[in-house]
Amino acid sequence: MAAGNRGLPSLSRVLRAAPSALKPAYPASRELIPFMQLLGLYRSSAVIGTLTNVGAVLNGKMVGPQGKIIGRAGGAAYLSNESIAGFVKKLPTNRSNAYPKADALDDIKRGGFLKSYDCRHTGNRALVPPIGSGVPPCVVQGPWEFNGVTAYYPRLQLAPP
Repeated sequence: MAAGNRGLPSLSRVLRAAPSALKPAYPASRELIPFMQLLGLYRSSAVIGTLTNVGAVLNGKMVGPQGKIIGRAGGAAYLSNESIAGFVKKLPTNRSNAYPKADALDDIKRGGFLKSYDCRHTGNRALVPPIGSGVPPCVVQGPWEFNGVTAYYPRLQLAPP
């Protein structure tokens, strides 16, 4: 009982001060909510995949001299005809998409390939020949819906008050 008599008045003062302390957080949360909603769409491919890949690269162990366990970084270098920098125009082999739909990786599961943001560059001159088994067809991903707005890329709007 004595602890309650001492603690409750202190808690009351904290709770009375909380609204003024949290007032600046409200505008920031209105900006953060749409970002978190978008991130939630990508939770399987972008967030978890990135975290597991980074963990796998940085968590390598190997047995060194005298049986000592030492850490090492793992990874693989990706080389293609687009690894060379300095092109003025996109190469006709480019299939990049800065704004893939959340389920874009499902296309690969279904035996397809990743769709492109744009295919207008496929008529450009190939300055460097493609490496490997060739180039997949260029198929435009098209617009997709996020928070009720259909567009080629997500447009983050302030969360409603």
